[in-house]
Amino acid sequence: VVSFSTIHDFMGRDLKERPNLYLLDVMLPDGSGLDVCNHLRKESDHKDTPIVMMSAHANFKQICDNCKADGFVSKPFDLNNFLQVIGTHVKP
Repeated sequence: VVSFSTIHDFMGRDLKERPNLYLLDVMLPDGSGLDVCNHLRKESDHKDTPIVMMSAHANFKQICDNCKADGFVSKPFDLNNFLQVIGTHVKP
C-alpha cells in the first residue's frame, strides 16, 4: 500500500510501479478524485487498473456520471463492505 495526501503528491509518484488498484476519495485537499480517476483512465499504462472511489457526499451513480470508476465505497463505511468491494477487484 502506498498512500498520498494530495493530488500533487500522487502525480509525482513513480510511474513504473504497477498498483493492483487505485482507491481515491472524491474530496481531496487540492482537488477532486474524480479528475484523478479521469486522468488515470487516459494513461495507457494504467487505464485498465481498477479504480474504487470513496465519498461521504456522492453515490455510485453520481460517481459513474463523472468518471469511469470500477467500484464505490460510501463513507462512513462498514469494514466488511469495504473489504468486499476491494476484493472484487483485487485477486490474491
